[in-house]
Amino acid sequence: MTPAPSRSFVQRFDAQVEQAPGAVACWDERGAWSYLEVAQHANQVAHALAARGVTRGDRVAVCLERSGKLLATLLGIWKAGAAYVPLDPAYPSAYLRQIVDDARPSAVVCGPQQQALLELDDPRRVTLEQVWGAEPRYPETPPEQHAEPGALAIVMYTSGSTGKPKGVRVPHRQLGNWLGALEARLPFGPGEVVAQKTTFAFAVAVKELFAGLLNG
Repeated sequence: MTPAPSRSFVQRFDAQVEQAPGAVACWDERGAWSYLEVAQHANQVAHALAARGVTRGDRVAVCLERSGKLLATLLGIWKAGAAYVPLDPAYPSAYLRQIVDDARPSAVVCGPQQQALLELDDPRRVTLEQVWGAEPRYPETPPEQHAEPGALAIVMYTSGSTGKPKGVRVPHRQLGNWLGALEARLPFGPGEVVAQKTTFAFAVAVKELFAGLLNG
């Protein structure tokens, strides 16, 4: 049996950053992102959310196209102590609105196109321009708080058999257990690549997004 993780995902990721800050963490259309770049962008997201009152135990909805900035945003939400609620911008607008109305997030991170899709015009909205284009810039240093192993990590919605979205709550401890079991059965190493081919609003994407980050 795989032992339960004693550290949160954020703590394990930050350890990888310290060990090899210049190593490649992910690729997107922009090119390669180093571990340090992803961490710095994630820290800025965490500080931006904290400035808007997001704190431990809150939920933050995310509606973004897949990219290194999406990955940094998800990590930044955890660094703020909150859980993320994934919203795939390819899904119908009405379906996404149902999720937002049910999840009642403290903030919604999106781009201009996704803002129009969600029909958002309220204080919860946080755009990428507000995070990375703001002056003065948000700190690139880690925030004081982050999600602990027992905290909520993800609220992932599924329509199930009724067609009505229902949120499944995933704590960090269970996320760590799953990723630990995956590492034991399918170990990764530096230089190997994991393809992120699934919508980040589906459970399999958790493995594709995060498993490789813990193994250099």
